[in-house]
Amino acid sequence: TELSKFHSISVVARHSSFAFAGEKLTIPEVARRLRANYVVEGSVRRSGTRLRLIAQLIEAESGKHLWAEHFDQETEAIFDIEDRIVSRIAGMLESSLLQEELSNSKRAIPTGAKPYDLWLQARKLMEAWSPEEDRKAEELLQRAVALDPDFARGHAGLAGIYNTRILLLPGIGNAAEFLEQGFLHARRAVELDPNDARNHIDLAWSFMLAGKVRQGEKHFDLALKLNPNDASILTACSLGKAFLGDPAEGELLAERAMELNPLFPDYYLGNLAFIQFIGENYEAALETIERAPKALPELSAWRAAALAQLGRVNEAREAAEELRRSIGAIWAGDGPMTDGALVDWLLSINAFADPGDRQRLFGGLQKSGLDV
Repeated sequence: TELSKFHSISVVARHSSFAFAGEKLTIPEVARRLRANYVVEGSVRRSGTRLRLIAQLIEAESGKHLWAEHFDQETEAIFDIEDRIVSRIAGMLESSLLQEELSNSKRAIPTGAKPYDLWLQARKLMEAWSPEEDRKAEELLQRAVALDPDFARGHAGLAGIYNTRILLLPGIGNAAEFLEQGFLHARRAVELDPNDARNHIDLAWSFMLAGKVRQGEKHFDLALKLNPNDASILTACSLGKAFLGDPAEGELLAERAMELNPLFPDYYLGNLAFIQFIGENYEAALETIERAPKALPELSAWRAAALAQLGRVNEAREAAEELRRSIGAIWAGDGPMTDGALVDWLLSINAFADPGDRQRLFGGLQKSGLDV
């Protein structure tokens, strides 16, 4: 049931697999009869009052084990931790499957790529949070929707590209045009597949970046309801919840996302640092930034503001200088970057519902020595 919530996975009905109970069949034989590419196999063993649950993902044709994990629990607590185990298994399997499919799809792209193959490649490129990688991803996604105009994931991917372009290209003059394109593709994705949680995430961020935060909140909540076990959904919603004024809930979601996907990309940490700053936990924000200082272009701004809010003025001024250098190197505005233009851009891309949260960032940047 939980795996079926991931629209990147088609799951054979459980009654079909139960039909093989008691038969001595190999995994490849079962998979052939079910026409499945992968098999999830599990077992439960008991010793006294303890249970060991084992789950593993197997590639059907080769029999290769792609992922496995075990859980040891006391029998009386099994129902208390059932949801956590299910979430962990579902999240890890989906992540492992996508990585395996990504490896397979690379061989198909030069000749006869399918829309899903193109989307897989684009998704991996977008994790880099780089303008160059995003341009490559955009080309792949445009090919995907040209092949299939009703491919919802392709439209959602394009919405994500256009939404993040104003984050990756500071000061860009046609930000309003990109926001409009993001809305167009995000709405189309939700229209085509309203039951895919990731489509709602891209529409949520379109609303947030346009300043329509309560409409954004609606789609974050829908995404969480549709699939609470997708790490990428959780990390997106974690930041959304913090911007909407609930950093405590945001931090819980961020930590759960990292638990579900232990091989998370660095931007998960960037999101967590933002959340900790909004929650006024400046020391924790600085520690998180140290773990991935280059995760997001604007991360150095939060570092400077956090140091300033802690009264570490000299360090804050040094961080502000680093902010000027790093953003100045990628500034996409028509004219030279000024402190005022830099701060205007930072405030425009952070969708604060609470003016107090906005003021804490602005005040920290001001204390760090930026001329605003």
